[in-house]
Amino acid sequence: MDVKIKMKSNRIITKEIAANGVKVIHGKVVSNINPYIEWVKWLSYVPKFEQLRIQELNSKNIEELSLDELSEIKKYKYQNRMLELFKKYGTNVISKKDYMEVYDFMVNQSIYDLMLSKLTLEEIKIAKEKIEFFKGISIDELREKVSIEKNIDIYKDLSMVDSYILHVISEFDYLKGIKKLNKEVYSQIKENDVMRQKSLYYTINPYLKK
Repeated sequence: MDVKIKMKSNRIITKEIAANGVKVIHGKVVSNINPYIEWVKWLSYVPKFEQLRIQELNSKNIEELSLDELSEIKKYKYQNRMLELFKKYGTNVISKKDYMEVYDFMVNQSIYDLMLSKLTLEEIKIAKEKIEFFKGISIDELREKVSIEKNIDIYKDLSMVDSYILHVISEFDYLKGIKKLNKEVYSQIKENDVMRQKSLYYTINPYLKK
């Protein structure tokens, strides 16, 4: 009850100041990388397998598309729309309605799910291995690693895999402590579901590189 009241209150306040050149950020800021920067980076990123999939869908006539394929197209278009709105967010050129759409997106969507949808099976495996390494170092070493990569300019140049890893170890260090990292990662990224989904996709589309 308290959480719902707080969220409702935050939304009311946000709506009052929407489209006035103020950028209200929803979510925890970890390692000085705020959620807005992460959303823009990941919404902007279109991996090769996704590009090929979009080309394949666009090559079909509307009557040839299945309901699932239509949903895929809708998802990609929605992500593109949100990227454009994110770029206007916090400026005077965005309408109050669009402003609130961005805010609600940050509140209701999962940055984890977006990140994992953009990574290949191989990249997920690499990320998992690196995260396992960080499990074995001290908290001080972990914080030093995070502090090195918290600069915005450095963050923008990080690979998508390293950006994902930084998010995980930063948030984990901030919330839980290093001793629970392995358990937290497995529960949060829903790795098995992602693996099954991507395996099925590559089985259906064997010409795509993993």
